[in-house]
Amino acid sequence: ARQKRVGVAKQRIRKSVLRDNRIAILEVKLIEQENVGGSTNTDTIIFAAELAELHELRKDRAEFQEQYDPITFTEGHLEFKRMHNDALIALSRYCQMERDRLHRSYSY
Repeated sequence: ARQKRVGVAKQRIRKSVLRDNRIAILEVKLIEQENVGGSTNTDTIIFAAELAELHELRKDRAEFQEQYDPITFTEGHLEFKRMHNDALIALSRYCQMERDRLHRSYSY
């Protein structure tokens, strides 16, 4: 079950990255078209279908980001996140102490 959740999370991240990359490409084309004006270069022309795609991708991104709204977290989830953050801080401190210890042992 955990492996499946990890796979789903990775797929979400992959889709998010692809969506953001596509938005960036279309936004650059839109800016270039506005700057160039009546260009005939098809690399810099943004077509109506691409404008519609850009609109939908932006809408999807906005809706996806709204799914992660900390205001809607339950108290139990907030407590879990606090414990998770505490664990990460403790792990970070432990790693730093180990790095320092190893550095001291190798520097002699």
